[in-house]
Amino acid sequence: MNLRSYLHCVSVAVWFAFLACTSATGGSEDSAVASRDGGPSDDVSASDGGRPDVPTSGCRAASDCDEGQACRSGVCRAECTPDCPTGFDCVAGACTPACTPSCGARACGADGCGGTCGEGCTDGEICTAEGRCIERECAPDCTDRECGVDLVCGLRCGECGAGRDCGENGRCGGCVPSCAARECGDDGCGGSCGSCAGSRTCGPEGRCGESLRPWDGPSASLRFINGDVFASSSSRTLCVYGPDDERPYAVLSQPTLMPGEVRTVRATYVPVPALVPLRVSHHFRVGSDPADPADCDPRDAVVIGSPTVNRLLEDAAYTLVVRTFDRFFTDCAAGEAPECGLFPRSGSGDAVADCTSEAPVLFTDGFRSGLTGEPIAYARLVNLTTNASRLNAASSPGSASSLPNRAGEGLVLGYGPPLDSATLVLCPGYLGCSGRLSAAEASEANRRCWRGGSELELANVENARLTSSVHATSVYVFGSAGRLDATGGSLGGNRVAIVVAHDESDGPLF
Repeated sequence: MNLRSYLHCVSVAVWFAFLACTSATGGSEDSAVASRDGGPSDDVSASDGGRPDVPTSGCRAASDCDEGQACRSGVCRAECTPDCPTGFDCVAGACTPACTPSCGARACGADGCGGTCGEGCTDGEICTAEGRCIERECAPDCTDRECGVDLVCGLRCGECGAGRDCGENGRCGGCVPSCAARECGDDGCGGSCGSCAGSRTCGPEGRCGESLRPWDGPSASLRFINGDVFASSSSRTLCVYGPDDERPYAVLSQPTLMPGEVRTVRATYVPVPALVPLRVSHHFRVGSDPADPADCDPRDAVVIGSPTVNRLLEDAAYTLVVRTFDRFFTDCAAGEAPECGLFPRSGSGDAVADCTSEAPVLFTDGFRSGLTGEPIAYARLVNLTTNASRLNAASSPGSASSLPNRAGEGLVLGYGPPLDSATLVLCPGYLGCSGRLSAAEASEANRRCWRGGSELELANVENARLTSSVHATSVYVFGSAGRLDATGGSLGGNRVAIVVAHDESDGPLF
C-alpha cells in the first residue's frame, strides 16, 4: 500500500469515529433536556426516598403505583387477581361487567356509566330529561298533560302512580276507577263517582251530606267544650243554627273525657254569626269521627245564652259547654239545709233528687278593662259537676274558695284574680251535708284536703298558666263528685275530670 492509500484509510477511520462520538454525546444532551422539561428520566428523586418520579400522565410499571394497584395501559388501577376475563373491567379491585355508554341522540346528561353524553350545556342552558340543552328560562307547557315531557322545553310534566304508564298524549293510562262505597267525588282516575243534589255537598269519604250555611255578616268566635265523662271512646257533635235555619252555620266535635283525666284545651275558635239569635243542638256519637253536618238535627236545637242575652257580640270570644250524664252513676241527694242543695248520695236513706241541668252553658272568654278595653289576665274556676251544688278549691291552705255549680245558667263571666300558686286542689264542699260529719269535722277534713294528698281530694291541677298575669285561663270541673263513705274518712265513686282552657289566646304557657 502506498502512502496516499494509507492516508486515505486513516482519514475515513477518524471520520467514522468522530460521528460515533458526536451521536453518543447528542443523546445524553437530549436526555438531560427532557428531564428538565418534565419528560422521562432515569434520575432518582430524593424527595420520595429513592422511588422514580411517576409521570403525571400515567405509569410505566407497578412500582410507579400505590400498594395494591397495577399499571394497566399507563394508568394505575386497583389490581384484580387473577386478571378479569373478556367483557369485564377491574373496578376498585373487583371484576365488573364492562359498561357500554348509552347516549343515542342525547347531547347532555349521564351516559349510564358514570360519564356524560356530548359536550354538555353552556352556562345559560339546562339539560332536559331527554338529554337536550334548552335555555334556562324556558317556560314549559303542560296543558292537558299530566306525565311525560312537555313539547316546548322537554321538561317533565309529572309522574304516574304505581301500575300506570304514561301515554304519548301525556296522560296516565291503566287506571281502574274506584267508587266502592262512594256516591260522589273523585274516582281516583281523574273522573267522578257522582254529584250531590241540592244543597248537599260531597264529604271526604265520598258521601253526600248537608253543607254548612254561609254567613257574610258580623262574626263572633265560638269554642266548644265537651264535658261528658264516660269510660268509653265516644264524642259529641255541636251544631250551631240561626233562629229559623235547618242548615248549621258551624259544626264542631270533641271527644268525651275519661274519669280522672286532666285535659288542656287550646284557644281554638270558629267564626259564627254575631248579633243574631243562635240555637244549638248536640248529639252523642260512638267513636271520634270528624264533625259532619249530616250528624245534625235541628229539631233538637235550643237557644243559647239567656232569655235577655241570646246574641253574641261582634269580635267577642265565647265558650259553649255541653255536658250530660248517666243517672245510673249520678244519683243525687237533696240537703235538708238550704245551703247544701245537691250533694253526692251517700246512702239509701238520703232523699233522692234530680241532678243538675243538662242545658248548654255559654261563657264569655277573656276579661277586659272597662277603661281601655284591653285584655286583663284572670283565672276562672267553674263547678259543672252533675251532683254537687258546691265544691271547695284552694291554691294554698289559706286561699280556699267555694265554687257554686254553674249548671243551668245562661251566660257566665265568673273570672277572679290569678291564683297565688300553680297548684290547684279541689275538695268536696258538701262534707257536712250528709250528717255523718259535724260542721267542725267537715271544716277540719277540708283543711286536710287543701294541704294535698288527702283521701278526700277530688282532683288536683298543676299548670303555671293559672298564675299568669298575661293570659286568662278557665278550669272546668266535670263528672260526678265522690260520695262520703260510712266512716266519713274517704270518698267513693269519684268520677271527676278536669279541663284547663286557654281563653282567647294560647301564649307561651301550657
